[in-house]
Amino acid sequence: MYSLLAYIIQVNILLAIIYLGYYGLLKRLTFYRLNRGFFLIGAVFSFVYPFWDIKSLFRKHVEPVGEWMGYLPDFYAKQVAKSIYTLENVIYSCIAVVGLWFAVRLCLQLLSLLRIHIYSRKTIWKTYWYQNVLFPIVPFSFLNKIYLHKEQHEEPELHDIFEHEDIHVKGLHSLDILMFEILLIVCWYNPFVWLMRRAVRQNLEYLTDQQVLNKGVDRQTYQYSLLNVSKQGASLGVSSQFNFKFLKKRIMMMNKKKSSKLELSKYAFLLPIVIFSAGAFTISKADEKITETVEVVREKQLDITTRPDTTKTPPFEAKFLKSKSEIDQTQDYLYLYDRKVLSKDDFFQIDDSELYGMMFSSKGALKVRYADYNDKDGVISAYSKEERDRQQEQSAKALYVIDGVMQEGKESMDALDPNEIESIDVLKDKTATERYGDKGKYGVIIITTKK
Repeated sequence: MYSLLAYIIQVNILLAIIYLGYYGLLKRLTFYRLNRGFFLIGAVFSFVYPFWDIKSLFRKHVEPVGEWMGYLPDFYAKQVAKSIYTLENVIYSCIAVVGLWFAVRLCLQLLSLLRIHIYSRKTIWKTYWYQNVLFPIVPFSFLNKIYLHKEQHEEPELHDIFEHEDIHVKGLHSLDILMFEILLIVCWYNPFVWLMRRAVRQNLEYLTDQQVLNKGVDRQTYQYSLLNVSKQGASLGVSSQFNFKFLKKRIMMMNKKKSSKLELSKYAFLLPIVIFSAGAFTISKADEKITETVEVVREKQLDITTRPDTTKTPPFEAKFLKSKSEIDQTQDYLYLYDRKVLSKDDFFQIDDSELYGMMFSSKGALKVRYADYNDKDGVISAYSKEERDRQQEQSAKALYVIDGVMQEGKESMDALDPNEIESIDVLKDKTATERYGDKGKYGVIIITTKK
């Protein structure tokens, strides 16, 4: 749950940074094509960046110097399912329900566009192909088609309309609009996404007006055409429309002096700000300080937290995972598979069907036998079904010590309630035989129950 919530928060903060960067530095510039690219790349970057492991660029790789001994309890399948009525689930449900409403609204707009298309006929005016709608509408374009009711407009006005909408079509501006409509569905709760959506539409109109005037269209005639068409009503929200409710701003930008090339430096200045602000999520987070020296030892201590309401504060958190989707990929974990260290990419290539069990242990959870892994945020240890069989065979021969009483056979442990287990200590090899003699030659599992 936490991983998804953390991802949502990071994405929305990055989107806010993208918009604030535009508003503070780029909004008043006339480099509309660059602004368009800034929005598109920024939106994609916001969703992709949280998956990047920036820490790996600053971390020196050190080969393991010892072995980490894993132990997979047989009561893995005995865990009690957590309640679905959590704060995280309530948040996700609210996001999904309202997002569904916005998705339905977008679908209705597309259906309205389909209706207009059905009641139109493909026609040509001079060199422009368009859909002549059978009833009065505000001129607009969508994807590669222009829609208008020809009888509404005079010849000079038609020329300006077609010049304008043809640029929308050739520039594929509808894809930008659709992209940010979908972004609104996903992030409707973020006010900066609403502002970005409006800014994207404004910038597309500024860009189109600039290109129309660059073709030699008379500025004053074109502006009068805008004013005339703007009185004909509103068009579909999902389309690139000739009408624009912020007409005053649009005319002001047309009359604005072009920005000097020196102001291109603002883009170069903004780029590192965005990147370093995003990087703060990963490399600026204060790491926990290490107060103990990690040594290569034989004994591993594993205290399992099984109940959140226990009065004794555990030294760390440990929990079982049902699938890799529960792993917070924004964190820097040590990944172990059958007691071997794997890279994050290799670990996630393992098919879930091959896994018998998987466990997360928070930072400091294990006396890990690997040097220079203290900067990790925790340990993800997974076991294959083959490893399960091997461990079960080994555990059947192991000596069990429950609350100080030696017992032979794993049946005594299987009879325990997992919620009553305080800690599990695993001894192996020389450490086991030194303390328990020949009885410990196959390993010793020391179980302490809650008092």
